Amino acid sequence: MRRPPFARLVLFALICVSLVLVGCTTPRKSACEGKLQFDGQSGFQFTENEDLLLCGDSDSDADGWKNIPFSQREFMVRSYLKTRGYHHTSVRFENDRLIVDPGVKSRIRNVEFNGAPPQFFDVGYVGWRGALLQSASLDDIESWTNRRLHEVGYPCAKVTLLANTDTEQVQVTIDPGKPEVFPVPTYDESRPFSETVMRRYDAFQIDDWYDERLTNLTSSRMAQDGVVFKSYFAPDCVSDPFALRHRVAVGEPRLLRLGVGASTEELIFFKGSWRNTRLGSGASKFYVDAYASKLRQSLQVGTDWYFSNKIPRWYLQPIALAERIDERYQEYFSTSVSPLLANRIDFSAGTLESKFGPGISYEQTFDGVVAGGKTYYRLETEFRFSDYPFQVYAGDPRQGYTLFFATTTIAKNRYTTAGIHRFRIEGTALLNLGHYDPPQVILGTRFGIRSVVVPPDTSLRDNLPSDFYSFLGGEQNVRGFGRQELPLGRKGALSSAYLGFEARFPTFLPKGFDPLLFTDYAWMGDGNFGFDSTIFFSPGFGIRYLSPIGAVRTTVAHGWVLGPNPQGSEDAEHWQFFLSLGREF
Repeated sequence: MRRPPFARLVLFALICVSLVLVGCTTPRKSACEGKLQFDGQSGFQFTENEDLLLCGDSDSDADGWKNIPFSQREFMVRSYLKTRGYHHTSVRFENDRLIVDPGVKSRIRNVEFNGAPPQFFDVGYVGWRGALLQSASLDDIESWTNRRLHEVGYPCAKVTLLANTDTEQVQVTIDPGKPEVFPVPTYDESRPFSETVMRRYDAFQIDDWYDERLTNLTSSRMAQDGVVFKSYFAPDCVSDPFALRHRVAVGEPRLLRLGVGASTEELIFFKGSWRNTRLGSGASKFYVDAYASKLRQSLQVGTDWYFSNKIPRWYLQPIALAERIDERYQEYFSTSVSPLLANRIDFSAGTLESKFGPGISYEQTFDGVVAGGKTYYRLETEFRFSDYPFQVYAGDPRQGYTLFFATTTIAKNRYTTAGIHRFRIEGTALLNLGHYDPPQVILGTRFGIRSVVVPPDTSLRDNLPSDFYSFLGGEQNVRGFGRQELPLGRKGALSSAYLGFEARFPTFLPKGFDPLLFTDYAWMGDGNFGFDSTIFFSPGFGIRYLSPIGAVRTTVAHGWVLGPNPQGSEDAEHWQFFLSLGREF
């Protein structure tokens, strides 16, 4: 049998695909065609079910579905238009056709809260502004009101709404009930661990005023750590006294996470982790974390071993780390082992995390101050305090602060037994100006200070670990200069400081796009907290978009060198552009 040429088969396939696509995109015929007319407007696109209930089904065998009475058509069209914000609709019947004048969309002009406790108004709710007067908007107002009451100590409050379509005002009546404090939570008998382990993740303090944000943060910690699949707290408003029931769903103890991000600095970067989160009765954790970009690659293996139920928030954290760095002025490979003692303590204001212990590292330097292989013995300490608003809004930063302090002491290396110390202080603070929800203006500041305290011996200063030398510039500190462009030259500084200010305007542009203005400053120096008088200054602007897969930030800034010009500063003043996915201020 003669087969058709290949070209004919391809043409036939394309015709079939085109017909299918045309069929899929052809608008469906409305059941209301010829039965419904809108005065002065092009009409509305109703759903298929709305069409059937409004105008019937001519193909139906039931007479009731073929001929919908006028009164039912009028009722249904008014109902459908109300859900779209039209509350002043005019309807008449003419020539066997329903003539509809929908009128003007109603928008909420004001929301009045009655019966709320004083602290309720510490946050100004503006989410209703510009919203249509429809059921979805009223649901949002009711949901926000309940959430706000649950944040200020009233988990059993009752809320009712009344909307006036003539004045376009919404009255919210609140019965707050009695303020409650955090009781000791109760559990299902099927809980996977002892009460001591469950309470390890608590962000709240017993007998503090109830705040639903802290129970949600507790649940988020447990899920993020992988100790349970899902966690939630259910207030029991029936029992007396007030009770709080903690429910968990236990998943598999082995957890694999993969992530990807992008920036103009590192192009595409990948993150991956594997962990077993329920080892032993104390729910200890073993994990492997990996990171890869064109500039940095690292592999870390470690464990969080909770060794005693008497001190459930203390754990041993032995870590083995291998990483390769290929930055502008540095290229080296290093390995290290650090058996650390760590803990996390929650206070009424926030969380303090601390780590300290010895370590040993080996570094092979290919490009830096001095090339070659070096071994270092270290003593590490770290402290980080984050207040609760900073943790609660970590996914959409708007409020709170975090402070980080760390020291590293070189106890011994191949060159000397003298002590060499590095100090690091970093912080970020965010302010929701006016305390509005959603925020109207978010002010942010971030800073960092690093310095190496080292004797003046030149041989010591030239044989430090590569990570002791400071480089600034890039989207994480001074955005008017390229990544690690500062100081201007190949040799890193032994002291550095940066300070940045940012103002973000979440409601200035269409939803999801936040314009921002910022200015960054930097100082560099030669050790022992000594800084040169030269200031690196970079004002700029940008935009942030919170996409379904993470925050996209793009910035444009100009770098300036103020004061005495260091060597190489002639070409340092320039425009700098950054674009990143998945990173925040």
